[in-house]
Amino acid sequence: MARRNARKPGSLGLGSESSRVSQSSRVSQSSRVSEVGQAPRRQHSRRWRWSEWPVTVVMLVVAAAVVVIATGHFKRGSLLFAAGVLLAAGLRAVLPGARAGTLVVRSRLVDVMTAGVLGAAVLALILVVPPQR
Repeated sequence: MARRNARKPGSLGLGSESSRVSQSSRVSQSSRVSEVGQAPRRQHSRRWRWSEWPVTVVMLVVAAAVVVIATGHFKRGSLLFAAGVLLAAGLRAVLPGARAGTLVVRSRLVDVMTAGVLGAAVLALILVVPPQR
């Protein structure tokens, strides 16, 4: 019986010689150091930079909520936090999967329901907590 993955004698099974040479030249080109001793910077496209705007906006709202809470305004900060979570649910509901970025975790329904219930729960807790004196 013949073996299916039999190699030719002397071959490592890594592909053709030209692919080995091109792989080694790619490695040497990417690991080159510039004249000033720093690694070359990668060029990122504008599309990559702005593709995660939904989660960036949500995180900015949540960060603002933390700052407001840290300044002593618990209810206002918590309200802002709940708004951030509900904003995440809303963005996940209206944006297609490719545009929602890292807000996509599971299916749309599960993501929206989870964030919506969490935001509503925080909002309900804010209303139950008595005001500070």
